[in-house]
Amino acid sequence: MSIFSHSKGEPNKSLNGSEGAAKPNTAPTSGKKSPDMVSTLGPAMQVIGNIVCEGSLQIFGRVIGDIHVSNHVICEGAQVEGNIVAHEASIHGVFKGNIHGNKVKLQSKAVVDGEIYNNSLTVE
Repeated sequence: MSIFSHSKGEPNKSLNGSEGAAKPNTAPTSGKKSPDMVSTLGPAMQVIGNIVCEGSLQIFGRVIGDIHVSNHVICEGAQVEGNIVAHEASIHGVFKGNIHGNKVKLQSKAVVDGEIYNNSLTVE
C-alpha cells in the first residue's frame, strides 16, 4: 500500500498504523534545548499557502501566503506576498503585505508595499 494514497473504503492510517491524521512526535528527546534550526526555501521553490515556523526561516524563492515565524529573512531576489508575524524580520527582497514584528530591518535592496507595525524599525 502506498503511504500517499488509500482506497475509498479503507481508513486513512498514519505511518505508525493508527487511524486519523499523522501527528508529530511531541515527546521531549532530552532536557537540553536544541540549537536554533534555520529552515530555507530555495530560489527555485514557490509556496502557495500559509507557513508557520517556530525557528528561523530564510526565503530565496516565492511565497504567496501568511507567515508566522520567530526570525524571518526575505533574501535578495525573493518575492513574498501576504502578511508576516515575526519577532524579527529582515527584508532584502520584494514584499507586498503587512508586517507585524518586534524588530524590522529593511535592507538597501528591499521593496515593500504595505504597512509595518513594529517596536523597532531599521532602514538601510
